[in-house]
Amino acid sequence: MAASSDLSGASERTQPAAHRRVCVLGGGCIGLSTAVLLAERLRDHYGDGSPVRTSVTIVSESFPPSTTSNVAAGLVRPFSVANAAPQQLDRWTTTTRKWLEKHMALVSGPERGIFPMFVVEGSDNEDDPPGWMRKMNAFKMLNNEEKSVLRLPSPCAWMWQTLIVESGLYLDYLKRVCVQTDVQFVEKKIESMDELAEYDLVVNCTGLASRTLFNDMSMVPVRGQIMRVRAPWIKHITIFNTGSVFTYIIPNKDMVVLGGTTQEGNWSTEVSPTDSADIWARCCEVIPSLRRATVLEETVGLRPLRKDGVRIALENVRLHDGRYLPVVHNYGHGGSGFTIHWGCAEDAVELAMPALRLPGVTAVASKL
Repeated sequence: MAASSDLSGASERTQPAAHRRVCVLGGGCIGLSTAVLLAERLRDHYGDGSPVRTSVTIVSESFPPSTTSNVAAGLVRPFSVANAAPQQLDRWTTTTRKWLEKHMALVSGPERGIFPMFVVEGSDNEDDPPGWMRKMNAFKMLNNEEKSVLRLPSPCAWMWQTLIVESGLYLDYLKRVCVQTDVQFVEKKIESMDELAEYDLVVNCTGLASRTLFNDMSMVPVRGQIMRVRAPWIKHITIFNTGSVFTYIIPNKDMVVLGGTTQEGNWSTEVSPTDSADIWARCCEVIPSLRRATVLEETVGLRPLRKDGVRIALENVRLHDGRYLPVVHNYGHGGSGFTIHWGCAEDAVELAMPALRLPGVTAVASKL
């Protein structure tokens, strides 16, 4: 994984300006959370009376409810993240979980889409559970009798407690915070970085679009298809894998998410009737009462997997006019965007603040 705070090549932007403009590229979970944190940090450093004015604008081809993040079930659990060091993944996950728990404890927590929930997870891998799982609240191994009652078709099973981040509610909350901190929104597809030459810094949270915009061929889609159903009697999360097939039943506030598929390299965003039938059969086999559920929606999202690992790094991009534009990358989170988004936003903002060359802000050592 690349990470850098080197500002060489950006000498044209070393003098403090009266107004520093920041563009956050991408309007999903990663882009919104990074914009929120960056706007708050800038406000804390340069509030009323400061000689330096700063502004943050999110530029994106789409915003909620039309983003890949809106398709996510919102389970806080590492999933489909390539080449992440265990310590690094644990730090991102822990930071994010603490942020979410703080907001869940508020009276408005449910309105922000953050809920605690128990998970029953089965696996055909007879090795010990991953280290992060053992650190989760209420973790326990399930015995054969418990697995039988729960109808898990797995030789190993565990129970633990996690958080659910209901994507629609949570993304709407992040948008509200952006508005409160004067973040601007521009709906536009960017084809070239030259279109953003007016900005002093860009934070790239585009996910799969980084494949074309920054020629990152390690970005690949992992196609996920889900069903949302009405089944209010489902009160806990059920997850199990059989070989490479990952099945999940995840209650949200007013619906239940059934999934799914993990089809690496598949760019199709069309709902597949074959996948729908397979998802339905797998979920109903474990919880037969789901056959009484009403199907509300079927949808597809493409998880932005980066084979070289999540990229949080500073790059100076040369524009056609010869100038260099500092770009902080924050993309490639695979299926773990909601699980690690706040931890990754903190690392990205730590690179972004000194890249703006603002008075009183010094570069910090990268944690990556």
